Amino acid sequence: MATELDQAQDDPRLTLTHYRYVIGGFAVLGYLAAGLAILAPAPLLPLIIDDYAINRTTASLLISLPLLMVAGMGLPGGVIIARIGMRQSFAISWFLMAVPVLTPFAGSFAALVALRVAAGAGLVLAGIVAGPLIMQWFRLRQTLVMNGLIMSALNIGIAASIFSAPRLADALSWQWALAVFSLLSVVGAVAWIPLSGPVRDAAAAPPNLSPRAIFSVISDRTVLLLVAIETGALTQYSAITTWLPSFFEEVRGLTLEQAAAATSLLPFAGIFALLLAGFASYRIGPSRYFIIASGLLAVLGGPGTFLFGDLGWIYAAIIVLGVGTHLYSPITLSLPMGLPGMTPEKLAIAWGVIFSVSSFGMVLSPWWWVRSATFTAALSRALPWRRPPLGPSSSRAFSCPSRRRARPGVDIRADG
Repeated sequence: MATELDQAQDDPRLTLTHYRYVIGGFAVLGYLAAGLAILAPAPLLPLIIDDYAINRTTASLLISLPLLMVAGMGLPGGVIIARIGMRQSFAISWFLMAVPVLTPFAGSFAALVALRVAAGAGLVLAGIVAGPLIMQWFRLRQTLVMNGLIMSALNIGIAASIFSAPRLADALSWQWALAVFSLLSVVGAVAWIPLSGPVRDAAAAPPNLSPRAIFSVISDRTVLLLVAIETGALTQYSAITTWLPSFFEEVRGLTLEQAAAATSLLPFAGIFALLLAGFASYRIGPSRYFIIASGLLAVLGGPGTFLFGDLGWIYAAIIVLGVGTHLYSPITLSLPMGLPGMTPEKLAIAWGVIFSVSSFGMVLSPWWWVRSATFTAALSRALPWRRPPLGPSSSRAFSCPSRRRARPGVDIRADG
């Protein structure tokens, strides 16, 4: 694989050096916009539950249904991109991701869910089309850096939304907070149309991929291995990211803002892991040791996020899990690009399969994780190294005034 990545592509498009950076910029912005949108409701679920008088399982549809769209549209989305081309597909994705800007005008929970589902359709198209664009406009070895950058942008978006959502909700409302996170998609939709001309001009006629050609891509052993890796890591990541804010608030005694800030360490740690893996693999070539290290760190860090009772150990476990869940991504995303006979259109199919299966695991993760919450909470209380609940006074590093209204039967502690 290192040999494949060392080979230069003999493609006249690569001489358009400056426009290559435009393509890279849009790919990074697309993943940043996706990160801002995908988990933004997670720290706001208590407020949404209050406003709509719904239970937690129903409220979790705001996260699980967009992921279900990604799971259901991954492979079809790859086929759509291969059929209609990258320029049109990216444009559609930008407009769909911008739909939640209408959140303040959603008059019911069903309308809010519909906006989130539309955004989910945009997320899958934006996530998949970035791969063929990068493969088409960058040399194979440079894709390691680009894949590290786009995944870093995704994590910056996730960290920013989780960290700032409660604060924006305090300053504005949770509806306007979700709308603010969609503004970047509006900008991307407006900018992509006039700036994507070279993509249209350089693109060849989309090939007519037969069912047999599609099956040959999705049954490739390397693609199936990457599917397994991505599914395992992202399933755990989605479950913990969705559940931890509520767990920290209800079991550990943190405020909503402090719980969100602690959870945001997961994607924040991932940012540095992705940049390290992307640039290091560019210098030394892709290595399976990045993937092995990722698995070990994820297994070590995951249970500690909810079993430890000491705040310092919790932070350490979150950081270890964040690094482990992201260190492998630049390598696994670049590996299909170097497969023999791979084209941008076939890559859209391969990435579509990876998105579908891994997102299906992410959809199921909150379901089984919530049902294990009672057991894990009881276990964490019983463990000998557990300390008393962590109130705001013991968590001043993330302290911030809270104007969140009280919910019936819940004691909201004053910030210390």
